[in-house]
Amino acid sequence: MEIYQVDEKIAVESARIRRKYSFRLLDSIQLATALYAKAQAFITNDDRLKKFKELKVILLKEA
Repeated sequence: MEIYQVDEKIAVESARIRRKYSFRLLDSIQLATALYAKAQAFITNDDRLKKFKELKVILLKEA
């Protein structure tokens, strides 16, 4: 596991995600960070995040 600081690149990407998908701020920051880190997938319990198609989103209840 790595920890990433929210820098300007992540903040700008987060704003783009939030604007495009209308996600909550913290969700968009987490997704932007996952993209920045080149994650293979994003694991969540939040059904709403399944509409994010730029990264594989795995719902825990489906795993």
